[in-house]
Amino acid sequence: MKCAVFVLIISVCIGDGKQLPSFIEKCKRNDPQVNECMKKALMDIRVHIRESIKELKIPAFKPYTFPAAHLTTGWMNATLTNIRSYYADVYEIDTFKIDFDNNPFIEMTYTYPYSQLKADYKLDGKLLQLTIHGEGDLELTFNDTKSSVRIEGHTIQKNGKKYMNIDKTDYKN
Repeated sequence: MKCAVFVLIISVCIGDGKQLPSFIEKCKRNDPQVNECMKKALMDIRVHIRESIKELKIPAFKPYTFPAAHLTTGWMNATLTNIRSYYADVYEIDTFKIDFDNNPFIEMTYTYPYSQLKADYKLDGKLLQLTIHGEGDLELTFNDTKSSVRIEGHTIQKNGKKYMNIDKTDYKN
């Protein structure tokens, strides 16, 4: 889910110099209500991300898919493949703040009222003297998941225009 929200923020807030589709509200950086404008734009885009937004290279969110993820701890290695995230397009933006000047940042809190993750898993590990091995289907359901993201960067000039270059991204659940 974190990846889905990150893709949205980058595409809508920062973009890559592309023209935004007409259904996305264009917010002016010097507008005193820019935070509310961006929050509304991210909320309005939900209906369009179910299928995809080709102009911004945003994949379909119904379901949002990615090939693999790996998790390694001191006692376990797990691999998830064929990962499908359902309801990634059903979210609420709780707070949104953006600052383009000096040390630019984007900060947002959001809630997924309901979400689901399905994948194939393979697990190998050792807990005390017990060897653990497993593989099969994984299905996780989450209710009222609250998260936040903070993106920090610095300003760069390109062709006479200012852009935010990302230095750090921090997620919290």
